[in-house]
Amino acid sequence: MRQRLDSLNECARRGYRVKITCGNPACGRVVTQDPVVLMEKCHRRRIPMDLNKVALRLKCGWCLQACASITPVDPIVDG
Repeated sequence: MRQRLDSLNECARRGYRVKITCGNPACGRVVTQDPVVLMEKCHRRRIPMDLNKVALRLKCGWCLQACASITPVDPIVDG
């Protein structure tokens, strides 16, 4: 069954992490993060939790480019 993961809240609820990829082809930095951390930052800045809207507001920590993409990745497995 496919799950609709279009918000940080849905990713966190289902145990998925999020992969953030810099949109700058020269940089291409990839970071995997717990969606709860991003949710807290979005809440403080009053940014909607939708993945596309969050991606528009992110800035790369290396090249400072303001374009990014966010995708859900494998569920977090306790082990």
